[in-house]
Amino acid sequence: MESKSSPSLARRTKQKDRDKDEERKKKDKKERRERDRERERDRDRDEKKRERKKKAEKEKLRERGERKGHGKTGRRERPRHDEAKKKKRGERSEVSRKDFEKLKVLGRGDVGKVYLVRHKDKRKLYAMKVLDKSEMITRNKVKRALTEREILATSNHPFIVTLHYSFQTKNNLYFIMDYCAGGEFFKMLQRQPGKCLTDLKPENLLLDGSGHVMLTDFDLSKQSVTPVNPKVVTQMLTGKMKLDTRPSVVTNSFVGTEEYIAPEVIEGYGHTSSVDWWTFGILLYEMLYGKTPFRGRTREHTFDHILHKTNIKFPETPATSKEAKSLVKKLLDKDPRKRLGSEHGAADIKEHPFFKGKVNWALIRNQVPSIIPELDKKLLEAEPLTDSEDESDSSESSDSSDSDSDSSDSSDSSSTDDEYFSSFTPLSRKES
Repeated sequence: MESKSSPSLARRTKQKDRDKDEERKKKDKKERRERDRERERDRDRDEKKRERKKKAEKEKLRERGERKGHGKTGRRERPRHDEAKKKKRGERSEVSRKDFEKLKVLGRGDVGKVYLVRHKDKRKLYAMKVLDKSEMITRNKVKRALTEREILATSNHPFIVTLHYSFQTKNNLYFIMDYCAGGEFFKMLQRQPGKCLTDLKPENLLLDGSGHVMLTDFDLSKQSVTPVNPKVVTQMLTGKMKLDTRPSVVTNSFVGTEEYIAPEVIEGYGHTSSVDWWTFGILLYEMLYGKTPFRGRTREHTFDHILHKTNIKFPETPATSKEAKSLVKKLLDKDPRKRLGSEHGAADIKEHPFFKGKVNWALIRNQVPSIIPELDKKLLEAEPLTDSEDESDSSESSDSSDSDSDSSDSSDSSSTDDEYFSSFTPLSRKES
């Protein structure tokens, strides 16, 4: 028996030795990984210390230089060659209101006006928004204007109106933007045969000269502090891959047109970007039927309908497809977690049957729109507005009497204005 069991015992002993070797190797490997991680953490700590030290040294140098009047670098700064040449010729290096001719008033608001203007040198048409500082302070709209400027200045999208220049004078803020020759989108729809659209609210949708819809007026928008980082995700049930474009910001702000406000905003429990898909659903409904689905006799009635009206009524006329109705219903789900777009953002909307297979999203900017506005070619040669035709506010009239110095110079602003508009910086975007 001993002779038979000996080979078996030897095999077991060898196996135990192999297992011990494997465990020892694993342990050694784990310890090496831990040592590597510790070294990596030490390197990161050292790198951060060096960066902090370097930043502190730069800050000291900058403060020392500013006290001596040498600018932010700590060294005496010389004007750039092109700017030095301009100053020598007596030219301004910044754009100001004097570079534009007013052709007509495009719109009026409670704190300013929007003009169609022509650049004197480029002979190009723009829309110029002129905002009265004192009115903004009185009506508590300073933050809105500064937010809009920040959003437009950082936006780079083919369907968002481009802000080319921004500057300020003693009394006004100026935004120089794309001129959308087609005007308001819904007014264009009203002129189409068979349409009967009344009391339409979304005035921030414009048509450009080619007929594409453009977004403007972001004074009620909330700028996200956390950037959107699109990522590819795999769905657990289907295994399909999708692009997730949702911002991860929760806010409690209460802004917007009452008929467009999502239920979670009214309830005040906090909301995410899912409210934008609710707004998109209201917009689609209004485009289809010429009215919003939850409008009541009063503001309170409207909010009550938004919160408690369960079934969305679709008018019999005009006739719409079942895919269109399905899209609106899914966008107007009162539960923001179930709402279309809440899971993966725009990718969910693009895959809905209403759009899927019918729209080439990558080339949509190159498609010919169904409505192309007729442009007035005489505008490029039109005579500028006279003072009597302009009927400018007193604030802009006093600006016009100022000297021809750079209007973005802070010396033009009073100490009161500095308190409110110190964060407003001039913008001059390079045009292609």
